[in-house]
Order: sequence, then structure tokens, then C-alpha cells
Amino acid sequence: MLKELRIRNFALIRELTFVPGKGLNIITGETGAGKSILLDALSLILGERGGIRTQSEFGEKCIVEGLFDVAGYDLEKAFAELDIDYSDEVIIRREINPAGKSRTFINDSPVQLAVLRSLSGRLVNIHSQHENTALNTSEFQTGLVDAFAGITEQSNKFGQLYRQHLKKLHALDALKQSQSRLIKEKDYLEFLSNELDVAGFKSGEEEEMEKQLAVLSNADEIDTQAAYVAEKLYGEEQSISDQVTELKNRIKPISNLSAALETAYNRLSQLAIEAKDLSREMEALRSASNADPAKLNHLNERLQLLQTLKRKHGANDLDELEKIFGDISSQLLEIGNIDEELERTELDVVKSAAGLASEASKISKARKKVIPLIEKKISGMLEDLELKQAEFTISAEQMPEGHYNEAGSDTIRFYFTANAGMPPQPLNKVASGGELSRLALCFKSVIAENSSLPTLIFDEIDTGVSGEVAHKIGLMMHQLGKGHQVIAVTHLPQVASKGDQHFFIYKSDIEGKVSTSIKKLTPEERIIEVAKILSGNNPGDNALANAKELLMG
Repeated sequence: MLKELRIRNFALIRELTFVPGKGLNIITGETGAGKSILLDALSLILGERGGIRTQSEFGEKCIVEGLFDVAGYDLEKAFAELDIDYSDEVIIRREINPAGKSRTFINDSPVQLAVLRSLSGRLVNIHSQHENTALNTSEFQTGLVDAFAGITEQSNKFGQLYRQHLKKLHALDALKQSQSRLIKEKDYLEFLSNELDVAGFKSGEEEEMEKQLAVLSNADEIDTQAAYVAEKLYGEEQSISDQVTELKNRIKPISNLSAALETAYNRLSQLAIEAKDLSREMEALRSASNADPAKLNHLNERLQLLQTLKRKHGANDLDELEKIFGDISSQLLEIGNIDEELERTELDVVKSAAGLASEASKISKARKKVIPLIEKKISGMLEDLELKQAEFTISAEQMPEGHYNEAGSDTIRFYFTANAGMPPQPLNKVASGGELSRLALCFKSVIAENSSLPTLIFDEIDTGVSGEVAHKIGLMMHQLGKGHQVIAVTHLPQVASKGDQHFFIYKSDIEGKVSTSIKKLTPEERIIEVAKILSGNNPGDNALANAKELLMG
């Protein structure tokens, strides 16, 4: 339960500490004093996003901190699932700087807002007037039935299974689409693969062929020039080889006279050898470059084929073309494997569907078992709240076989009529504001009785009622407070008088600015406050007497 709420620099609140107790805690105050601001601040530590009200009138960082006692509410598992260390006391803090940047802490450890929402949903439930519309939703109505049946966790797990099943169905559909697309492409891919395979190209092949082509295309010129060079080097009289040999012979007799002459002789000897070898290489080049029209034609055709393949596949070189060939081969392999993958996925979907059907059947049976009990309980509570002719029913329509929602295979709908002889209809079509308020209190009471929710907060849930109905609502809240901490903002004296503690919201002046404050009323102050609610700011003796009577009753 909420042991303490501390608020600093939130909207009109400079600094406020609210310490509710066990049972029913009543909050009253003048219109505009800040009751809604208090609940808005509390909503911050329950995970709501900070709105314009977080902008403090005092221009400083907003801090909202709540101390909760969670001992005995079986929350250890919830803490473990959220990876939070469990302790019997939990401190939740939200900090929002003037720029709007928010930080969230649980027991001084920073957490994401989603984690806070998940945890706070186990600690506090706030019901305000505008939330009456939520009573008409399938989620709320199904949740109430599940809470009464004790299958909330089972229903939540079904939702997880259902979402997983949808993912599997989407995966199966994607595989089928891929299979259909690949089958259509198979013949063309096989043609491309065969074409590239027959081509048998390899990296660097083009460069080598271009060199060979250059030689063959210039065979005559190579023959002429190589023959001339060979002749000059070694073949004709007074060739370079002969001239070098003559010079070598002239140096030989005197080569031993100095190191320089010996070096010159050796170099000339080497030149003679080089000239002879180079002449032989030129003759060999002539033989290798003989015109070969067949080979020349083959090279041209081969290069043209490779150019055509590169253009066809948008490749810049053979390395890219080789990668494309590998991709095509992979696609063909994928076509070969997709049937097997499709079969596995279909089997997985069948198993998943069978699991859903089994779980949905169990959930449906549990719901149908308790629906008559819920109808009876709610009807009895409505009678206590002066709706004696009201009729409340619940339908659980079974979806077609194989169809589900996140809560199972049922569509839960609440029907209501306040008048005898009129058939029950959906709540939003027949319930007035006051009737919805009473229904909301009944529903919340049923949920609270069948869950371990520590704290319930009602923000003017008694709107639209008065007199004896208000008195009964107050009694029901007080009874609810015996098993839970209840915090109720009210404007009705009948409800205010039933509180175990009574807090008063008021405005005060701090540093020349209006600030919202709260105080716990003494028994004497409670009499005056209830009297004011009865008759205005200056209650007379009759109002005071009526207030005492209400508080004693």
C-alpha cells in the first residue's frame, strides 16, 4: 500500500507530503484547490508521461516520490520478472527537469518507464470519471471475468502465445510468398546459372587474353622488328656482337694492368653474351608471334562473350560476375531448401494452433463457470446501491473455430438495464452517469476482492448520485477498505463521513505564489469539513449536527 507520497515543484505544489493510512482515506477540498493535481502527481510515479502540469510555478525540478509497503502481496515473482531486487518497501521516484527531461528510479536504481508501468500496475489502480468509458471495453470486461475466475495470469500467458502464433503465421505466409516467387524465377535462374557455368571464366582471364590478343594482332610488325634487332645484334657482318668481341679482345692483353681494365674486360665479355642471348630471344619471339588467325578469332570471341555476360549482369569485372554467379547458385539452393523449411514451419504452426485451442478451451470453461456467480454478485451489489430493478448479464460468445483474440476464443460483453421489463443492452447504450459510477464501483470491488492489488484510488466515482445512494457507496468503499487501501476523492458528505482518515486539500501562499497543500483532519475538523460540504463555508448548528450524525453513523 502507499505509505507516503512526497511532491515537490509540481504545478501549483511547492512541497507536499501525503501519508495515507490503511482502510478508506477520504480527500476533500474546495473546487480548484488541487485535488486533481495530487492525483496527477501520483500518476507520474505510476508511469504516466509528464504533461504540461509538470511545469512548476516555482521553476525548479519536479520530484514525485512514493513509498510503498508491498509485504504480503506476493510480488516477489513480478519483481524477478522485471529484474528488480525485491524488498518489502519500495521507493518509486520520478524527476522531471524544467526542460521536460524525465528520469525514473525504483529503490534508487534507474529504470525504463515501461518497467515502472509494469510494476505500478501491481501496486495501484486509479479510477477517474473519464475512465468510466473503459467499462465498455472488451479488455476491461474480460479482465474482470478473468480476475474473478483467478485466471488472469493464464489469460496473459495465452496473449503471449497468441502473439507468438501470429508471428509464426506471418513467417509461414512470407515463406509461401518466397516459394511462389522463387518457383517462378527457377527456370530463368537455372538458365543464367548454366550460361555462367558453361562460360567457365576465372579471375584475371580478361587481362591475360588481352595481352595475347595484342601480340597476335601485331604479329607482322613484331616479326619485322624482331628480325631486324636479331640481325643487328648477331647475324650480319660487323654486328653488335662482333664489335663487342673486337673491343673485348683489344682490352684482354692489358686487363691485368689495373682493376679498372679488368672490370672493363669483364663487362665487355658480358655484353657479348647478352647480345647473343638477346638475339636468340628475338628469334624466339618471331616464332611465337607467327600469325594465327584461328587463335586470334577464338580470343576475340571469348572476350566478346565475357563482355556480353558482364553487361547482362551489370558487372564491372569478372570478380563481380563471379559473385553474381554465387548469388544465383545460392538462390537456386534456397529454392531447393524452402520446401523443407516450409514443411517445418507448417508443422510448427499446426502445433501452435493446437496449443492455442487447448488453452483457449480451458480459459473459456473457467469463464463460463464463474459468469453466473459474477452476475449474481454484481446484481446484489447494485441492489445494495439502490438499483433494485437493475439486471446485469454477461455473454461469452465463442469465436469461430480457429479464431482467437489475445484473451482467448471468447468475446465477453456486459449487458445492463436499470428498469424492469427492459431487455439488458450494452452499457454504453443504457447506463446513465450515476449508474455507470455505481457499476464502476461494483466492478472495481469485484476485481479488488479477487486480486492482491494493494491500493485503489477513486476520483469522484460518486458523481451523479446523492442521498441514500451516496450513503451506500460510502459504506461499500469502507467495506472495500477492510481488505485494501482505498483513497477516494469525493464531494459528497455521505461518502466523506465513511472514511477511516480524512484529508483536506487547500491553497496557501508560499513565497508570494499560490501553492496546494494537504493536511489530515482531526475529529473536530472533520465535523466542520463535512458540515461545509453539507451547507457551505459557514455551517450552522443544524449542519454541524447533521455532520456529527453522519460521522457517527
